[in-house]
Amino acid sequence: MYIDTPVSFMFLLCILSSGNSQTLSDMKQLYSDILANHQKSLIPNSDFSSPLEITLQFHLMTITQFREVEETLQIVAGISAFWTDGEFSWTPSSYGNAEYVIVPQTTVWTPKLVLLNSVGTLQPLGLGNELSVTINYNGSTTVSFGEVLSSKCSTNIYKFPFDSQTCELRFAAWGVYARDIRLLAVSNSIDLSSFTPNSDWDLVSNIVTNPEESTKMNILLKFIGKKWQRGNRITHVKPMCTDGEKDNMKSKTDIFITWKDVCDGLDNIMMVMTYSATVVLVCAYFITISV
Repeated sequence: MYIDTPVSFMFLLCILSSGNSQTLSDMKQLYSDILANHQKSLIPNSDFSSPLEITLQFHLMTITQFREVEETLQIVAGISAFWTDGEFSWTPSSYGNAEYVIVPQTTVWTPKLVLLNSVGTLQPLGLGNELSVTINYNGSTTVSFGEVLSSKCSTNIYKFPFDSQTCELRFAAWGVYARDIRLLAVSNSIDLSSFTPNSDWDLVSNIVTNPEESTKMNILLKFIGKKWQRGNRITHVKPMCTDGEKDNMKSKTDIFITWKDVCDGLDNIMMVMTYSATVVLVCAYFITISV
């Protein structure tokens, strides 16, 4: 028993250390080898007979504001892009079992994604920021952007002040042909795991689609928001379904009316009645003095 214990303990240490045994020297050599012949100005497509597929994941953090008069929507969002770079591949065991390396965005090729219906200047996401790119040993590559996005959104005031708005955000890969890059979505809905609700607007539903399959480079985000100023409301967010030609939305809403709502409603009624009575009295006065 005394002999078995240290043997088992040493064997366990060997297993735990073998999974992460790379040194700084290994990482330097890996960094040098994979970037030695890399041309960051070229699209890293191993077969140009078909477009390079870039998959996007959208993370909505919050709806900052929606301005009805200016018809603008402002949100805080994160966008992760995934693709396979044919130039990057290595055997982990040759570099101390290193399965990935993180490099500056400026050293490798990354897609230039732009918001087409931006109210500001059309410029690539992440411009001016020091971003990092994660490269895996099988060539899968990831870069993430964090942005405050402002887009044009036509206002629908038919049911003001309890109006609902549908806003679209259109993204594209800038400066390339449609035959070279194709944008896809991880799922047909936006990631809301870090979403903070807005005090004025409820997010009823959202969807991510490729509205024009022939272009292979545009991707569409659609937000359905509804304004609710009084009472408490619980909104269950569900993604819209799409068959490639039309979008269908299903959402479930529970509305609770409080005494404050009743009092506010009575106040509005009394205000209208007082105004009407004032108008009638003024008209009667002028009729009397004219006779």
